[in-house]
Amino acid sequence: MNNNTIAEFMRKADSQESQGHWVEAINFRAGAVAEVTNKAAIIPAPQEPDPSNVLEKIAETHKPTKRHHDYLKHYWRHFRDRRISAKKVLEIGVQTPRSVKMWEEFFPNAIIHGIDIDENCSAFESGRVQMHIGDQTNEFFLTKFLQETGGDFDVIIDDGMHTSYSILKSFSYLYPALTTHGIYAIEDIIRQPETFKFLQYLINCVNYVPDEFDLAEWMGLSSFDPNLPWLLHNTISVACYRYIAFVERGFNPRDNRFLMPLEEFRAEKDRQMDETVRQMTSKNIPISRETLLNHLHKNNHSYVDRLLDRLKNQTGN
Repeated sequence: MNNNTIAEFMRKADSQESQGHWVEAINFRAGAVAEVTNKAAIIPAPQEPDPSNVLEKIAETHKPTKRHHDYLKHYWRHFRDRRISAKKVLEIGVQTPRSVKMWEEFFPNAIIHGIDIDENCSAFESGRVQMHIGDQTNEFFLTKFLQETGGDFDVIIDDGMHTSYSILKSFSYLYPALTTHGIYAIEDIIRQPETFKFLQYLINCVNYVPDEFDLAEWMGLSSFDPNLPWLLHNTISVACYRYIAFVERGFNPRDNRFLMPLEEFRAEKDRQMDETVRQMTSKNIPISRETLLNHLHKNNHSYVDRLLDRLKNQTGN
């Protein structure tokens, strides 16, 4: 461990942080951590597959190209809890029977729908695999496809044209056609700034809070303005890995079962404030803004003025 090297890394990191350059600061601190932990010279080894990953084992039989992108560990993470319950799965971009046959084996209770522009892919239809020939950017085809299948897909995988336009066009039709808690995977998002920008928008949707909302009342934010975008109300998760992303539908924010209507939350807070006043009074502690702030958790400070107003109204002073 070289103390001079560590000190130099930290000096440069502090300098970058003072200028608001966090990326550069982290670069230097990573160098310092490597020196401190003596890991600077370690060459990383490829990650070993998870032995419980059933999808990896199934893929050894069917050999889809997804294996070479190392997507299967991510699919396993996001799909394993849906494996038995899934009834309808869609993959856009088939090309060979390898992937759809893998999904047919992995999802034992699902109909596997495949979309491809190549008519030769019709030959892959067998068992629980159903093929649909058409262009993923064609509005007439997408509408007809949804009419024929009825939507309600548990899983959708876009392995099609791999352009921002094709991805967003298909997503705009098919994401609303997921089940209420379905999941949508997008493969090969390489050098696609428009796609990345859209995914960032979805992340903002997941974490939305109205600008004027008091964050101390976050548990009372159990619903949003119905006029806000549909995506904001119906997206609960975005996960990104190298070249692949997963977007999950759900009810935002109501999937958090601990939330409550704002007025109910405020009433509960009022009860807590009243209990604080009773405890202080029993100890002969005078009730004032200053003493209340000393006895309340910082998250309750925004309720002090509300409490004082209520006490004033109760006493008539």
